[in-house]
Amino acid sequence: MAPLAAESRGAACENGGRIPNGITVAAWRLHSGYYDQLSFHCLLDEASMTPKSHVAHVFSSLSPGGSVKGVLPIAREQTTWARVTAITRSEDAGPRADEFRAAGIAVRCGFNATEDTAKWIDETGCNVLIVHRVGRPNPVDNQNLELFRRHGVACFEYNIFGHYDPTTIDGEWTGHCHLSRASLLSYSKRAGRAPLAMHHLAAGYGIESEPLITKEERLVARNALGLPADGFVVARLLQPSLRKWDPMPVLAIKKLARRGVDVHYVVREVPPENLAWVQRQLGDRAKLMPLTTDADEYRQTLAAADVISNHSSIGETFGVALAEGMMVGLPIVTNSQPNLDNAQVEHCQHLRTGLLANTIGSLADRLESLARAPEKCVEYGRQGRKYIEDCFSPAAVEQRVRKYLIEQMRANNHPSAEFVPAPPETDDPYELTDAWIKEFRKAEQLPFLNDGTDSLADKFSLELRRMQNRFSYVNQVGWGTAAKVMANRLRKGRLGRT
Repeated sequence: MAPLAAESRGAACENGGRIPNGITVAAWRLHSGYYDQLSFHCLLDEASMTPKSHVAHVFSSLSPGGSVKGVLPIAREQTTWARVTAITRSEDAGPRADEFRAAGIAVRCGFNATEDTAKWIDETGCNVLIVHRVGRPNPVDNQNLELFRRHGVACFEYNIFGHYDPTTIDGEWTGHCHLSRASLLSYSKRAGRAPLAMHHLAAGYGIESEPLITKEERLVARNALGLPADGFVVARLLQPSLRKWDPMPVLAIKKLARRGVDVHYVVREVPPENLAWVQRQLGDRAKLMPLTTDADEYRQTLAAADVISNHSSIGETFGVALAEGMMVGLPIVTNSQPNLDNAQVEHCQHLRTGLLANTIGSLADRLESLARAPEKCVEYGRQGRKYIEDCFSPAAVEQRVRKYLIEQMRANNHPSAEFVPAPPETDDPYELTDAWIKEFRKAEQLPFLNDGTDSLADKFSLELRRMQNRFSYVNQVGWGTAAKVMANRLRKGRLGRT
């Protein structure tokens, strides 16, 4: 690629304006022809007087959720080679804004396709845009995408929920990142395309390195939360959303208590609609607390636990809480949702980093096995921590993303590729391959093949999940009809069969 012809710092733009602390370069014709005749802007590094990238991340808001929490470490790593700005669509930046500013990341509110935004692109030399979005069709996103592309910015999608947007074509995005390999598979299924043929990236989120939980720290945390020092504590860390809430862990813990295990349940946070029900089921065995963004409170919750059991009725596209628990040495127990989001099965490698369970009885059995053999918790926790460190350390994810940005910009002959320094050449353990896809598909079916369904409650539990996964029956026809279908299958002897 030929070198860029750069004008001097503060040079005049084509429209007569001036770019403070920036340079203007002419973008040559790309294969698509889209950038022909456009002015292309970038920052000038003060020390070396060489071009420097400006990366902008777009969010709905800087909320307490995992999608923002997982991006912050990546954006912080990007500040080593680029100026980084977090842009929110809302006028209110959100509760995590100060964390971004403390990391050296600028915050801008009210992202919209206006002349002010166009002026901001030119004045700040923004040349790479990463839009964090659910993936569904969004006219506002499309307008903003068009505006940034018109100003020569390389635009990438960071798809949060694996949804497919038919209103934009791949050519309108420079590239697509996904939260997990499992989420990329869900996207490819919705798009009707082979996953490896799309040249999308399974990127992941950055998980901050944290020290392992010690026995002393666990005792202090349990004392602070009013939990018994020698009890078996199961933690659940999920958004208080009915869409994600699965009652199975509550019923499994109740069953486990009847077996004589001193089990306790710590939850951040129960949906308000389910609060009274959980209290009725578990009484003083349940420690129910609100969601928190306080790092010390969050660490205390993890430290008090022996295991994390995050069962979700819709699965996970990444599962930040699971990954954070694994980072501090906790094993995880979760469920498989083969026809929904299933990144939790990526993280929970059965009998290695945790255990899979899809029925009340099997979940109670898995938890009991860990309660009666603490050495299993230690071993699964050790393996899980190594997996998270290898695949999702902030540096590893940032380098994975940066390598992809460069590859896609070069594939599109985008000038910004020249201003992004290449990351170190290392083997990536998180690569999506045909071999991994085959193993993952087998892992998804493990709890369906191995779970015992000897009780009627377990059979109904498993059947209900099949309806949710395969046909969305409960959402479409309601609980009454779903119950009739299950009763009919029971009469025919088919209930609970795989």
